Amino acid sequence: MVNVIYLQQVLEERNFNMKSPKEEDAKHYKNRGDKFFKEGNLLKAIEYYNLAVQYNPKYVLAYNNRANARYSLGYKQGAVDDLNRAIELDPKNAAFYSSRGIIRSELKDEQGAIEDFNKSIELNLQDAMLYYRRAKSLYYLGDKHRAISDFDRAIQIKPDDAKFYCWRGKAQYEIGENQRALFDLDRAIELNPKDSKVYYWRGKVHFELGNKQKAIEDFNQAVQLNPEDPKIYYWRGKAHSKLAHHLEAVVDFNIAIKIDPKDLEFYDSRCIAFYQLGNLEAALADINQVIALNPTNTSYCMRAKIRYQLGDKMEAIQDYSKAIQLNPHDETAYFERAKIHMQLERQWGKQDFT
Repeated sequence: MVNVIYLQQVLEERNFNMKSPKEEDAKHYKNRGDKFFKEGNLLKAIEYYNLAVQYNPKYVLAYNNRANARYSLGYKQGAVDDLNRAIELDPKNAAFYSSRGIIRSELKDEQGAIEDFNKSIELNLQDAMLYYRRAKSLYYLGDKHRAISDFDRAIQIKPDDAKFYCWRGKAQYEIGENQRALFDLDRAIELNPKDSKVYYWRGKVHFELGNKQKAIEDFNQAVQLNPEDPKIYYWRGKAHSKLAHHLEAVVDFNIAIKIDPKDLEFYDSRCIAFYQLGNLEAALADINQVIALNPTNTSYCMRAKIRYQLGDKMEAIQDYSKAIQLNPHDETAYFERAKIHMQLERQWGKQDFT
C-alpha cells in the first residue's frame, strides 16, 4: 500500500511539472527539451523530445533537436535514425543532410557521408563548409584529386579559412605536389599561426623537399603548440637522423615512445639511430621489439646487420634466411648472407652469388 501511495505521489508531481495550458501540445515539450539542452541536461532534453514526437510524429524540429542531443551524448547511430526521419518529413532541408553526413563520416561511412553532402550541395551551392566536408570524406577514401577539387571550391567561396588551405596542402603533399602543398601551408599559417597541425605538415613537406633544417624548425614550432603529439617528435627525429644528429634523434624518438609505446615505427627509427651511434645492444633491443610484433623482410635484415656487428654471425645468417623467406627477390639479403658464409668458409654459401 505504501508503494502505491508513493507511486501516485510521483505521478502527480510529474504531471504537475509537465502541466501546460495545452498539455498535448508537442511544441510545449519541444521547447522544454530545448531548455534542458541549453542547460546541458541532455537526458532530460531527450525525455521531452520523446514526448514531443509522441504527440506529433511529424514534428521535424523535435527529431532534429533530439538528434543533436543524442549526438552530444555519443549516441551517433540514434542521431542518424532521427535525422533519417527528419529527412523523410522535410527532404528539402540541406542542413539535415549535412548533419547526417558529418555523423556518417565519424562512423567511418564515408561513401554515405559523400551522398549526403552531394544532396546538401545540390540544395545549397554556396556553402563552403559543404565542399570542405565532402572533400575530407573523399580524402579519407583515398581520392585525393577529387578532394583537392572540392577544397578549391571551398576556397573560392571562402578564401580566408585556414583549415581549407591546410587540408588542401595535406592532399597536395600526399600526391607528391610538394611545391603546391608548401604554398597552401604557408597561406594557412598566415591565416592561423597557432595551429600545430599546419607546422607539422609543412615540416613534412620541407623534409620531402630536402630542407631538413627548415623541417626541424617547423616541428619545433609544432611541439611548442602541441607537446603531446608523438608524431611531431617522430618526424623531427627523422629529420635529425638525416642530418646525422643521431643523439638528438634518439631523444625525440624516446619522447615519441613515451607518449605512444605501441607505434613500432618509433622503435624502428630509434633502432637505426642507436646503430649509427654504435649502441648495438640498444639497437638490438629495439629491433627485437619490432620483430616480435611485426616481422618483415626489412626488420630481419636490420637485425642481421646488428648481429653481424656484434660478432653473432650464425644468428645473422638465420636472420638473412628469414628475410629471404619473406622476400625471395631480395638480392642484398642473398649477397650479405653469402659473404658471411664465405667468411665462415662454408662452401655452400657460394651458391647465394649465383
